Amino acid sequence: MRITFWGVRGSYPTPGTSTVRYGGHTSCVQVEVEGRPPIVLDAGTGMRALGRHLRRGPLGHGDGTVNLLLTHLHWDHIQGLPFFDPVFVRGNRLNVYARSGRGTRLSEAIAGVAGDAVFPVVFKDLPANFKFVPVTPKDDLNIGGVRVLPIALNHPGTSTGFRIDHGARSVAYITDTSPFDRIRYKRNFAKAPPKRLAPGDRRILEKMRRDLVSAIRGCDVVIYDTTFTDDEYEKFPHWGHSTPWQAIQIARDADAKKLVLFHHAPNRSDEDMDRMLADTIERAGDTHVAIDAARQGQVLEI
Repeated sequence: MRITFWGVRGSYPTPGTSTVRYGGHTSCVQVEVEGRPPIVLDAGTGMRALGRHLRRGPLGHGDGTVNLLLTHLHWDHIQGLPFFDPVFVRGNRLNVYARSGRGTRLSEAIAGVAGDAVFPVVFKDLPANFKFVPVTPKDDLNIGGVRVLPIALNHPGTSTGFRIDHGARSVAYITDTSPFDRIRYKRNFAKAPPKRLAPGDRRILEKMRRDLVSAIRGCDVVIYDTTFTDDEYEKFPHWGHSTPWQAIQIARDADAKKLVLFHHAPNRSDEDMDRMLADTIERAGDTHVAIDAARQGQVLEI
């Protein structure tokens, strides 16, 4: 199994001199299993470079398939889709797996990224063949012989993590989630965190955390949302994102082998990321979890 990071940033793309080493494109990760169509996690702006790479193979002449797993439909996770070269090649197949949320049909929500008002090519006129597959947390998927487990996360408008297994190898992609102790999201962003969690919400969050830990137990690699430092999280606990320390605790409790920091804050420079990574490694202490931070273009073999 090979993991390639094409986009590692959250919220909006930030290419420039201060993000050269870690990268400035938004979330897009490729998982390759030999002999299987590529699995792509999220469709942020990193998807454009991925598309150009994939056109060298069957997707370049209309004989390829991509399985796209979307955590959710916030803009930074879908804005690369209209710039993904394979969708402009007739005969290609793009299977989109996601929860639509808020009562909107998944196909309609995705079509909004290429509507008349925002893009020169209307979504329905894209030559590739699209198939939309709704997912349900805890319901396993068999995608071309690869096991995929959707996982419920704590984020406004819903977000879904994924565990991917093939043979004895596994990776979990857990991004855009708040911790499970301060706020439970039901629909939109909260203007402020509640002064106190209702007992029912606390029980739901505790179960959500247990389910997450159980779902990613023993994973070779866990890619986790670490947007905030501890100080930043104290200011914005209601924004739907986590910290490295929270990620360490989840990875430790799940007996994961490696934790990869992900969804880097857009204002975080390369030097800031170096400090965050060094601090996270130090704080991990004797957890026996290897720590790294995702870099655009980085490839992990597991």
